[in-house]
Amino acid sequence: MTAMRVIGLFLLCLLLSGCVGTMTYGYPISPTKVLIEPNPHQGLTPITSPATEYALVPLQRYTLISWIGPRENPKSGTFYVQVQAHFTRRAYLHSVYSGGRELDTDFVDYERMKCKCTYPAAETIQINLTESEMAELAIRGITFEVVGRRERFVMTIPAAYFENHLTLHRGRRDRVS
Repeated sequence: MTAMRVIGLFLLCLLLSGCVGTMTYGYPISPTKVLIEPNPHQGLTPITSPATEYALVPLQRYTLISWIGPRENPKSGTFYVQVQAHFTRRAYLHSVYSGGRELDTDFVDYERMKCKCTYPAAETIQINLTESEMAELAIRGITFEVVGRRERFVMTIPAAYFENHLTLHRGRRDRVS
């Protein structure tokens, strides 16, 4: 069996196992793929860009989320990038670094997948951003390293991803205010 057939068979098994979801590639972000659902209970409107796969083996993805609401709500006007990665075991992600500095982050979630896949442990960490940081990233993008006790990896998010989300966020905010 040729190497390409083995790789193709492996990817097919991975897709059929349910460990890989629908993949989103390409820029700009289509406004129809952005989720905008007002939450009347919180009085906020979250704007969620589509999850974008960065790597398949092991699976790594990122998504950008922002919030619009009354100025007195501390969550209004906040932005964050959620980064999810899959590992063979718990990685204990705790920090993100870029350009020689540690970024403001929060650990979000650890999930043990029920599938019999190679990378059953998924962890999510988020990078907290201000609107001015978003505007800067919309020009230059970002490359960063996610660090855990057992694992680390580097990821790059292009400027277009930030630029398109920021444009949608500001347009929606201007319609609300």
